[in-house]
Amino acid sequence: IAPPISAPDYRGEHPSGDILTVGKLMAQKNPPMLIRAFAAIAARHPDTRVHIFGEGAQREELQTLINGLGLHGRVLLEGSSDQIFAQMREHRYFVMTSDYEGLSNALLEAMLSGMTCVSTAWNGIEDFAQDGKALWLVPVGDVDALAALLDEVLSGQRPDLRPAGFAAAERYRAENVLEQWFQAVEQMIK
Repeated sequence: IAPPISAPDYRGEHPSGDILTVGKLMAQKNPPMLIRAFAAIAARHPDTRVHIFGEGAQREELQTLINGLGLHGRVLLEGSSDQIFAQMREHRYFVMTSDYEGLSNALLEAMLSGMTCVSTAWNGIEDFAQDGKALWLVPVGDVDALAALLDEVLSGQRPDLRPAGFAAAERYRAENVLEQWFQAVEQMIK
């Protein structure tokens, strides 16, 4: 049984066309993939910025990469925040570039908050990606594929998957999962 998630329903909000990502600044999360992909398309999307929330061992390395690619002020290492849901309300796009994950609460929360979501196709994501109908997927580590997809999504050339993403994440909402837990416990007791 899945862990319960909770996120405010912000469908219809998200005034900023910026990109948000959340996660530890570590190799598994592969934040350089997003930075490099954005560098390839940044000139075509001059009003878009990338907000990276999290802390970790790669912080200095990532800042060096951002500066080296001329993205200072366009890709922001925001650090840790206890206001991530407020950020999800403000920004329209959520990107996850992990090489591998378990069941990603951050991605599910972004879907549940009504964001347009893009993720690498790590093993196990198919459990809630619904064959790519609930969020956009790219191969793990493929910077060029991510850049091309982000370019199309930011340009409005891709269909809006937010309603399907919301519906897919809805089954993981706390009250739905807790009901499954109660049923499982009742069966164990019998």
